[in-house]
Amino acid sequence: MQTLQLIRLTNSMVFVAVTCLTAMTEHGFEVIPVDPTTFAQQLNSLKDVPFSAIKLGLLPNVEVADLALDYVKAHAEIPVVLDPVLVCKESHDVEVSALRDELIKVLPLCDHHYAKLTRS
Repeated sequence: MQTLQLIRLTNSMVFVAVTCLTAMTEHGFEVIPVDPTTFAQQLNSLKDVPFSAIKLGLLPNVEVADLALDYVKAHAEIPVVLDPVLVCKESHDVEVSALRDELIKVLPLCDHHYAKLTRS
């Protein structure tokens, strides 16, 4: 919600590359990852967009997290907001957590939920 308020207040535009879909099912919270090829195509479609910032949200698996990390590293001049929901706690993935930790090390952190980012 805070992100949407900030976007509205700064009169900014948003472009989205979807990493996954989520659903509440009879088995609980389910994460449905986007195919990595589709995610890569989405990122490629944004290559000419003059971003002011990049926000990373839920990274559902290693393949998508790797693509997101590569994209961010290729745009190192753009500030990055790391959302605390980088890893889904319902299906905690150690490898995705390692990639999250790499992101935290190489990028300037500009999210007020740092404590959540460092929890496993």
